[in-house]
Amino acid sequence: MFLKLFLLFTITPMVELYILIKMGQVVGAFETVVMVIIIGLAGAALARSQGYEVVRRFQTAMQRGEMPTDQIIDGLLVVAGGAMLVTPGVLTDLFGLALVAPPTRIYFRAFVKSRVMMSFNSPGGAHFYYRGPTGKTGGRDPGRPGQDDRDNDVIDV
Repeated sequence: MFLKLFLLFTITPMVELYILIKMGQVVGAFETVVMVIIIGLAGAALARSQGYEVVRRFQTAMQRGEMPTDQIIDGLLVVAGGAMLVTPGVLTDLFGLALVAPPTRIYFRAFVKSRVMMSFNSPGGAHFYYRGPTGKTGGRDPGRPGQDDRDNDVIDV
């Protein structure tokens, strides 16, 4: 994982810089800088409007008593896309736009959901447990022998 992140954060900026330099040679340096600024501002505005839309859909789902899983994933994708849109570079702008725009975001949402479900369903995937202040795990484990479904604590009043 560290190697993948290292390559992502070293190779991507070099490729972005190379593309920007080549664009500057073809179109002109001033025009390239203006384009990067305009795309950054437009991307921030788009991410902001989509962020508000995701929050509105989240609140609507909560009011209906539904679990807002799609809205949570959409919110994460919009934040990631917004960060990419304000980062100078052509590739990050294209990828950020794909994450923020609703028609393409649904494909990324489906991908994220499938990856999360795959990690939950795989052996050794996701585990959740509670460790109390004594260091022992808390709660009742229905799969552990010797436990029944009754509450053993009795309070007489």
